[in-house]
Amino acid sequence: MPGDPVLPPRAWDFPPWQAACLVSGAAQAAERAWAKPVPIDVILDVSWDLHQAFRDLGITLRRLSRLQRNTGPDRPPRTGLHEPGSHIYRAGSAAMDAGAALRDREVLQHVRRAIALGRPAGGDPEQGPAAITAALELAGSAVIACRIVGTSPSGTAADRDAAVGAFMRAVDNLDAAVENLARRVNGPHTARLSAVRTGLEQGYTDLQETLICSAVDFRRPGSGRQVLAMRERYPVLPHRSPLAQDARTPTPPGSPRPTSRQSPGQSPSEPQTPRRRGRRRPLPAGRRFSPDRTVHADRRRENHRTAPNRRTR
Repeated sequence: MPGDPVLPPRAWDFPPWQAACLVSGAAQAAERAWAKPVPIDVILDVSWDLHQAFRDLGITLRRLSRLQRNTGPDRPPRTGLHEPGSHIYRAGSAAMDAGAALRDREVLQHVRRAIALGRPAGGDPEQGPAAITAALELAGSAVIACRIVGTSPSGTAADRDAAVGAFMRAVDNLDAAVENLARRVNGPHTARLSAVRTGLEQGYTDLQETLICSAVDFRRPGSGRQVLAMRERYPVLPHRSPLAQDARTPTPPGSPRPTSRQSPGQSPSEPQTPRRRGRRRPLPAGRRFSPDRTVHADRRRENHRTAPNRRTR
């Protein structure tokens, strides 16, 4: 995935790429912190910190959508439906909508009460638990990322794609962190976090479409196959895939791992039933094999075998 250390050296010096890596690292720290038991009395503070983090992340993506292209060997900028900047802007809007889901009446009343009592909004970073510290660091990283990108970023299309890939990794890590937090709460908190995960999925999809529009020329034939290939290469939120879930789930030492041919409900020790294949007669000379013709012939033989005997003497 773009955003990994295998990128060209010039991607390391691109400020939006650095901003995305900063948010991604803070999201990984929050994922580890929220994998442990979270006190129920700090959920509202964590929700307020997440609201601020997603708001600033949305502003950062919207600023990246206004990237000024430098002159170079890149193709001319596209306009309309296939313009990558429009998809980045939608991803920023999805991130802001995810943050707005955490800014309901209960959270606002909690924040106002904390301000009236002279306590810091979003929890105390010095005396609060690790869950509060991780949430505050995530919100602070989003603010710094917004400042790093700036109001008028500039760069090439390759730099933009590298930054978009890094933000995809950051959104994936954010969704994993919110998933860990959702396992520790119930009631209205679960509904809020579920809405957040829906917004993150939409934002990741928009960033995926950005890379597709940047790499695929829709005016040439065969662009549909390229789009399908890129969507398979960059699945939406990879940590939700079954393979990633198996990698995250610890297994006892010495236990066999399920193979790709093994069915979900089948035990590893059970033998696999081989598939029965019909015997094909050799075709006459000059005739080509057709799968459809073979299927129809099998159906005719099956109907003839199961049909009642209509012959009368």
